[in-house]
Amino acid sequence: MSDNLKVIRGTNQPCRMRGELIVERIDQLPKAPREMGRTARKYFNEVGIYILRAKILTAVDVGVLEMCSIEYGRYHDITYEIEKINQWDDMTEDQEKKLKRMNRFMMQSYERWLKLAIELGLTPSSRLKFHVKQEEPDELQSIMHAFK
Repeated sequence: MSDNLKVIRGTNQPCRMRGELIVERIDQLPKAPREMGRTARKYFNEVGIYILRAKILTAVDVGVLEMCSIEYGRYHDITYEIEKINQWDDMTEDQEKKLKRMNRFMMQSYERWLKLAIELGLTPSSRLKFHVKQEEPDELQSIMHAFK
């Protein structure tokens, strides 16, 4: 775990600090890949800004965010397709197999999304581990900003 994450989590004891890894910091979220579906791109942009501002996202982590977004998009899209199926009517054996397969794919996407989301601090319980506070400018910065 990086020293920055230890500071955010509040576990930055001198004996635990090991120095920073050489990882390129990013200050702007890259564009979502064109291959992503609409839901995945929207998730990528909304969540990406959140974890970028929290200084959790680095250039190395963008791939993890992409995978997380893709799985979220798949889960959302499959769930939408399942909702369109009238499950109260009698179904043929092929329709039942298709529904079971869609449910299995939906749950697999959810499980993969959850593992990735935990790594990025996107679930309620994993977010508790990160003590992210909004940065407040000091008095001198406030005065200088007022004169701009």
